[in-house]
Amino acid sequence: MSVEKINDKQLPVPVKAQSLRLVQAYHLCLPIGITDIIHKAQAGRLRYKGTRCFGIPAQVNCSFTNKTFFNHLPMTIIKRIFIAGSVSLILLFLQPAYSQSGKPWTEADRQYLVENLERTKLAIIKETQNLTIQQWSFKQDSSNWSIAQVLEHLGLYERIFAQEADIMLSTAPDPTLNSFSKPDSLYLNWMSDPSPHKAEWNAEPLGFMKGDDNLRFFLFGRDHLISFIGNTTYDLKSHFTFRWGEEKRRSIHALMVVHFGHTDRHLKQILRIKSEKGYPK
Repeated sequence: MSVEKINDKQLPVPVKAQSLRLVQAYHLCLPIGITDIIHKAQAGRLRYKGTRCFGIPAQVNCSFTNKTFFNHLPMTIIKRIFIAGSVSLILLFLQPAYSQSGKPWTEADRQYLVENLERTKLAIIKETQNLTIQQWSFKQDSSNWSIAQVLEHLGLYERIFAQEADIMLSTAPDPTLNSFSKPDSLYLNWMSDPSPHKAEWNAEPLGFMKGDDNLRFFLFGRDHLISFIGNTTYDLKSHFTFRWGEEKRRSIHALMVVHFGHTDRHLKQILRIKSEKGYPK
């Protein structure tokens, strides 16, 4: 990158030295420190102090109101300085919203997840804590799950989603992906769809646990997940996991929305089992 040459005869000696520094600071520092020019908006001055310009230190302190100084500068340099400042200000105002608010994932998002994970947990407890062994194990036929198997299935997903989130939080955050995220309502509508869903093989209940051991299995995972969501410093809308199909990427926040929506889905299943003919009273 070239540095603009100034004719020595054009400038007095003090101004010549200062302007050469200014041009060096502009040409060499602009590509790696354009926002430094924002200082002019804060104090009416252009400042480069101790800036590293490809190994060349530049130190400039020149007032934009100094008419004597600018009267001696070639018009091309003046234009470049003000164009650079204007571009810097434009870039400042065009920064994504997440840089102004800190993170895409807000405290309101955290509260939303915690409240719904807690709500669905309490609903599961209410529907299962006083069941008899016969009620836990009842199922109308061999193709259907018992309430014990429903709880085992939910408990497995506590661990599956917690592990998935943990793995993806170890990767670099990418807040730009949040602009492609689906709304929470889409996931909740999917979970409330009454059509049958097929459980993945790693979430199929085996039915070896008895009675309220299934509830304890579920609560152990859910309590750990609620604690994590409530205390994490990670931005759950900047870390994404992978998905097959059109969606391709899903934020950890969205993963947790699916999670409590999935619990709501199986709460309805528990109520259906309780209403079936032959369910022990």
